[in-house]
Order: sequence, then structure tokens, then C-alpha cells
Amino acid sequence: MRHATLLALVFAASGPALADEPAGVHRQKVGKMELLSLQDGGIQLPVSLLKGIEVDKAKSLVGGKEALDTAINAFLVRMPDKTVLVDTGTGGDGKGPTGYLMERLKTAGVDPAKIDLILITHFHFDHTGGLIKADGSRAFPNAVVRAAQAEHDAWLGENAQVPDMMKDKVPALKAALAPYQAAGAYKPFGPKDDLGKGIRAMS
Repeated sequence: MRHATLLALVFAASGPALADEPAGVHRQKVGKMELLSLQDGGIQLPVSLLKGIEVDKAKSLVGGKEALDTAINAFLVRMPDKTVLVDTGTGGDGKGPTGYLMERLKTAGVDPAKIDLILITHFHFDHTGGLIKADGSRAFPNAVVRAAQAEHDAWLGENAQVPDMMKDKVPALKAALAPYQAAGAYKPFGPKDDLGKGIRAMS
């Protein structure tokens, strides 16, 4: 069960990364757009979660490790007519291994209130946790949140198919989406829905 969505932002004219980048923020010009990779932090994931390979073989390829260090990133795209954030990290105050998105945005000179659109690739906690502040309010007060209808249905629909190991994450997901739903700012999209100029969803 994973209806991950690849959000292609028309990277046909990509150029070199910009110099003098602050820690945790990487910039690149993409035609008339600017793409920022924002490091929310990192977590360790068990090797056993890797698909298409036997656990013992996977471990042998990583020096016998039981877990892999995995980076958590969000991406900001400054387009001529809007500012788009792709995923939001885990949320939190950045005092642990994750939760640094707000700090990265501040470092990059980005006001969360100026973000127009948030695209969620899938509903794992390290992609949706940063949607809200500690008090449960919207971390991005003027943004519309969009995610694939198939992903919404798989997690929150009447016939949801959430794996047992992820069911304890559902309440946090509901809490993350709740203030946007209340404001009419959460809008799942279908395969043929228009997400705006320069944005195309592919599953």
C-alpha cells in the first residue's frame, strides 16, 4: 500500500547549483524557477524494509548493518506565479534528529505564510508531520494542501488499507490534515486534475 506520487516540475532547463549555500539548504536554478532542497534531518530505517532483495544480501551490501541512515528532505519551488512546497518533514522543533524544516525555511529567507501550495507525495509521517505547529494549528496558514486521491483513500477512506505497522500513525495524520480540512484548504486530486501550470503528477 503506497500510492506515492512523483511531482514533476518540468526540470528540462536545469542549471548548476548556486554557490555559498547555507547548511541544510541547496539551491538550483531550473529555467525561470528556483529549486531548494531543505534537509529536515535523518532517521535510521531497518534494512529489512528494503524491497526486492533478501535481508542477508542487503546487509552484506551495507557492511552488515541492521539499519541505514536515511535523509529526510522537503523541496521548495519558487515559480513565477507561486511558491510550492513538496512534503513537510516530520514536524517538531529541530532539537532531535529531525524537525528542521522551519529552520531551513528561515535560513533560506522563506516566510511559511508566503507558501501557496503544498504537495504531499505520500502520507508517511516524515512527509506530513510538518503541516502543523505544536499547538495543532496550520504551519502554513495560506497554503492549499494537495495529495493524490488514491493515497487519501488508502489511508483515510472507507476501505483504507493501512499496514498494521503503520496504523498507529493514522491519528497523527488526521491531526496534521485537520486544520486544513476545516479551512477548506485540503484538496485531494485525481489523475486528470489540473495542479497548475508547470506541475504534473505521475504515479
